[in-house]
Amino acid sequence: MGNTRSQTLAIEEEEQKETVASGSSTSGLNMLKASAAVAGMALLAWGSWRLLFGAAADSTDEDEEKRIRVGERLKGNSTGGSGRRLQISEGLGQMCSSHGSGRLWTSPYSGSAHSVLKILSYNVWSEDIMLQDRMDAIGDLIQEHSPDLICFQEVTPEIYEIFENSNWWEAYSSSVPPEGAYKRKYFCMQLSKLPATFSQKRIGLPSTERELCIAEVDVGAGKSLTVATVHLVSRRPNPRHPRQMYSVERIIQVKEALGVLKKHPNVVFGGDMNWDEEVDGLIPLPRGWVDAWEEKKRPAGENGWTFDTVANRMLSCNQPLQKRLDRFLCCLKDFSIGSVEMIGTEAIPGVFYCKERKVGRVVVSDENILPVLPSDHFGLLLTIESHE
Repeated sequence: MGNTRSQTLAIEEEEQKETVASGSSTSGLNMLKASAAVAGMALLAWGSWRLLFGAAADSTDEDEEKRIRVGERLKGNSTGGSGRRLQISEGLGQMCSSHGSGRLWTSPYSGSAHSVLKILSYNVWSEDIMLQDRMDAIGDLIQEHSPDLICFQEVTPEIYEIFENSNWWEAYSSSVPPEGAYKRKYFCMQLSKLPATFSQKRIGLPSTERELCIAEVDVGAGKSLTVATVHLVSRRPNPRHPRQMYSVERIIQVKEALGVLKKHPNVVFGGDMNWDEEVDGLIPLPRGWVDAWEEKKRPAGENGWTFDTVANRMLSCNQPLQKRLDRFLCCLKDFSIGSVEMIGTEAIPGVFYCKERKVGRVVVSDENILPVLPSDHFGLLLTIESHE
């Protein structure tokens, strides 16, 4: 009996050990399964992250450059006639933003009064000759001089697009919205860093009507400034009166413009007026109006030729012409003229073109390699100072 009981106890003890061992084995298996599940979820999460972001995280500089190239925009430059060159806009900033080269500007307007204001007038030349290079150069001038208001003439849809995709554009409000810019061959346009109300008025005879663009600007301290621009009918032979050069039409246009503007207390009227004293006589300025260049520069003997086929070497193959076609006419009660100067008088470094012309149906390039300037006109930069 004793042996039998001892055997029974031994068997029970073994069974208990097996039960404990079995439980331990089951627990370990469960833990292993749980660990595998966690590892699987982590692997799945890592795989998803890798799919979305891993390529970018592990990319080399070369890969980054390739992705930038995908976002690059081809911009066309014409060398005149059939010659054409493509440039690629490079840089991650171009890919991430629609704006061009240079630092990103923000408007400095803070609601305070402005004691000194800069106003730029520039005929940017609608011709498709090295267009991208020229408009980039004008953008550089804008960033250099930081005008508060800009009056452009001869803006085309292509030029508008280049300007709109430039960093400096952010600083200004425009008188011409995009939906209006792409429906016109070329036009005048005003830009303002200050709060402004834009309007337009047709002036001149129906056959040669022009658009007078007006910006009524709040300069703070209870003062207002009216800035206007126009592109008067050009100096070309009139079929009916070849020697007149559309002088009668131009005089009518400027008289109507001055009639519209004279009701304002502070006016700056700038633009390409195509004015030629030899043909048109003196501008019929009302009392209180002055020509800024005559006021500030003529006493020093500076001619002010904004269209000059000698100084502007890009035009050296043109018929000789030296005229002060662009003007700033001012009538100021609360401001005085500080200075006026020409800008855009230097050639763009490293940019050249060959002028092309048609001989019958054939396009022929001249042998002369010409430098390129921002425009066929020089720009005018006016500074006015507020009275205390």
